[in-house]
Amino acid sequence: MSSRTRLVRTLISCALALATASSCTSYYDPPEGWEGPYTAPEVLNRALEKANSRIDPMEGAEDLTVTATIKLQHDIDPVECGYVVKWKRPDRFSIEVVDGALKGERIVSDGTTIAALKDGKVVRRDVSKQDTAISRFMNRLFVLHYFRRGSGSEPEMRENTKGPKGEPWIRIAKQDEAGFVNYLMLEATSLEPKLMQWLAPFEDGSQHTIDTWFGDIREDSRAGRIPHTWRSYEGNKLREELRIKGLSWNRGLSDSEFVVPNG
Repeated sequence: MSSRTRLVRTLISCALALATASSCTSYYDPPEGWEGPYTAPEVLNRALEKANSRIDPMEGAEDLTVTATIKLQHDIDPVECGYVVKWKRPDRFSIEVVDGALKGERIVSDGTTIAALKDGKVVRRDVSKQDTAISRFMNRLFVLHYFRRGSGSEPEMRENTKGPKGEPWIRIAKQDEAGFVNYLMLEATSLEPKLMQWLAPFEDGSQHTIDTWFGDIREDSRAGRIPHTWRSYEGNKLREELRIKGLSWNRGLSDSEFVVPNG
């Protein structure tokens, strides 16, 4: 293989790995002024500290309710709707569309069975957890916590990079339970999460790299400062825009809200 061919392949690999970033630099040095160990766990610990967050906001919580709006922009007309995600210890959850074109659609898990409902009636049983996207939702909602202690591999440092304005970013990698590598980019000074790159499975069996940009970082009583706006792109095409309207902890959610109906 000629040196020119190797160079071209290297440039292509860099472009694919960080298509939305403005630089493809390759270095592992800590940011200016950094003191102490420069490892992925330590970077994430400091990011959580700056975010005024505990390591695991779910620890000690009995339930969580998240209200949000989402705008889907796929290859059809955009769909906008509001929905509510509920979770109750140990492993029960529901996702319900409460307004918009998809109103009445609901996913519910009693901890054992996951079912899809439409207007209160079961339309599918034995839904896989992956198909519900609940893990992906929670991993983005608590992105620092996921990369620090979430399921999958331990976090690892990757080459630093730069944001769209040339600002220095720290890049961290983590394999999820399926073995796919996710990347998190943090602004090097504030240690705020800026971008998460992950693989999304499509219905045809293919997998596509999705870039989720975080914004509107606001304080939550348990989770600290977390992103309240996520914009997800496939290449340069906006696929979805999600806005968190509110989080409510320990409301005393009834067990009846997580019952899978018969029939």
